Amino acid sequence: MNDFDKPRSYENPDDILDTELDENLKNIIIPCFDLSEELAKKHGVMIYNLSMFSAINSFKKIEFNSIL
Repeated sequence: MNDFDKPRSYENPDDILDTELDENLKNIIIPCFDLSEELAKKHGVMIYNLSMFSAINSFKKIEFNSIL
C-alpha cells in the first residue's frame, strides 16, 4: 500500500479512480493490520507480507521467492 497517486494495475493515467486509502492509512488501515497480526499470533498463525515495498509493516516482510 503506497503510491496512491499513481494508477492501479488496471488503470491508466486518464481513468484513475478516487481513493481514500491515503487518508485512512495511518488512523484506520494500519491499526487494523496491527490488530490482525496480534490475533494471528495468539492463535499460532504467522502472516507474512510478500510486498517488500508495502506501507504495511504489521507483518514480517519476506521475498516471494523465499517461499517457493
